[in-house]
Amino acid sequence: MNDAPYPPGRTDDELARLDVTVLLRYGLTAGPGARRTALFGDGAAAAAVVLDRLGTEPRSVAFLADTVPTGGRSPIPPGRYSSGVIQHSSPDERRPANDGPKAAARNRTALVVAAREVFSAGGLDAPLSAIARRAGVGQGVLYRHFPDRGALVTAVLEENVRQIEQAAAVDGATLAGVLGVLTWHAVESAAFIGLMHADEAGGRSGIRAHASMLSERVERSLRGRLPDGHRLGAADDLMLAVAMVTGAVTGPTREERERRALAAWRLLGVEVGPVRPYDG
Repeated sequence: MNDAPYPPGRTDDELARLDVTVLLRYGLTAGPGARRTALFGDGAAAAAVVLDRLGTEPRSVAFLADTVPTGGRSPIPPGRYSSGVIQHSSPDERRPANDGPKAAARNRTALVVAAREVFSAGGLDAPLSAIARRAGVGQGVLYRHFPDRGALVTAVLEENVRQIEQAAAVDGATLAGVLGVLTWHAVESAAFIGLMHADEAGGRSGIRAHASMLSERVERSLRGRLPDGHRLGAADDLMLAVAMVTGAVTGPTREERERRALAAWRLLGVEVGPVRPYDG
């Protein structure tokens, strides 16, 4: 195997935007002698992403899937190389992640669960590679289900927003009760706080548009339970108050974050019901 230099690090979004030809040239290096193919680091991941996105099973997909977890430094397995071409893998050799609709559904669920945990701990700009690792799948599988970060953020935060909408839709629901549900999600999830500050998403790929859409759904739910003459009834006051409260939700423990959230609502003169998830 030749001593090709290790490529410079690239972010997930940078890898996803590269041209297919560039990705393959970046990821595949032919070795002399035994005519093996070496894959290196981000290049291996990048090539796997592109091949996975093609939705096909080209000769090198199974090998890429086997090689990417090692950082791209494993040689081609014996018997898989003939006349300079990597051979088709048998169905039994393929990764379970590519084995039919049921596996695809399991992978998607695992990615959403992992993303919820990673986003909760690290916010909306946590590394996508960390999410794939926690879910136990390759980055190519992640990109198959979620083409960009914004799509994954939407899937993760959908449940938060849905609970607020459900709480607001109950007959006799009050603004205080819905704010209690919203506050619970803010206390529990750093990612939900990021949603409430969507205008700060800046240039991060896809996040701002997706987060703004979800934030608008939250506002509609709250405004539907806003009494006439309420102090937050002015055009921008409602979501400004929500942003102020979620901005105050800091602290090392859940109890401290909830205490600060309730103190912020109290300083704004807004009544809040029990801080709890919507339980139907």
